[in-house]
Amino acid sequence: MRKYDAIWALAVAVLLFGGCATTLTTPVQAQSSIPAVSVFGEWKEHWGTPGQTDVTYNDLYRVTQTSGGNVKVQILNRNQKIYGEHLNGTVLTFSQRTDTLVVEYSLTLRQDGRWMVGTATTPKKAVDIKWEKMN
Repeated sequence: MRKYDAIWALAVAVLLFGGCATTLTTPVQAQSSIPAVSVFGEWKEHWGTPGQTDVTYNDLYRVTQTSGGNVKVQILNRNQKIYGEHLNGTVLTFSQRTDTLVVEYSLTLRQDGRWMVGTATTPKKAVDIKWEKMN
């Protein structure tokens, strides 16, 4: 009967803990060892494919989280208004008022956390852009 007692105990462990009894002694990997990827930080903007856009400069941006938990985007090398910032998971959207028009941004954070890719949409067209993480 003892053989059946051991089998019964193992079956109960599987039902209660969702696996075999050996999972109870398996160490759990600490969360801090998993690299955090985040949209927060400083970014360098790269516009389109050469020849497809007349933008020849690279703006610098800082993305932060406000004390209220909202996302804030700042352009570091120009004095232009940014508004309507929204972060939905790994997708960052916002509007930027340039000297002559409004540009609508939509960027998605890549899994490596080093790039965001997406589009900048002007009144005339949408241009592929990517942002490179600087820090």
